[in-house]
Amino acid sequence: MARDTAKKPVTRGRRRESRRKKWGRRARWYFQRLTDKTSSKKRRLGYLAAGLVAVGATLFLFVFLYALVLYPFTPGVSELRKAKAERPTIVYSADGVKLAEFKPVNREWVGLDEI
Repeated sequence: MARDTAKKPVTRGRRRESRRKKWGRRARWYFQRLTDKTSSKKRRLGYLAAGLVAVGATLFLFVFLYALVLYPFTPGVSELRKAKAERPTIVYSADGVKLAEFKPVNREWVGLDEI
């Protein structure tokens, strides 16, 4: 009598599911409960409300984390005003020669009809 000598892989306990399969199973369970016609309307509305709360909380968390990450990189209002004030307006001729430079201190605002 010949014996099979090929080794079988040893698996201990239950195999772990991938996260994608796990979340797919959870979503399928949720939508089955939501569309189940044998459940009461009140229970289905409860599942719908729980789903909307979960989606809203997730969106809020993502927006909060996004703002938390970007906050250190945003300039303050005073820095923005300083950058705007330090940049003068320079007038060039058609051949590229600098004619005049206007800084915020020597600007005179005129109407369009006065130009």
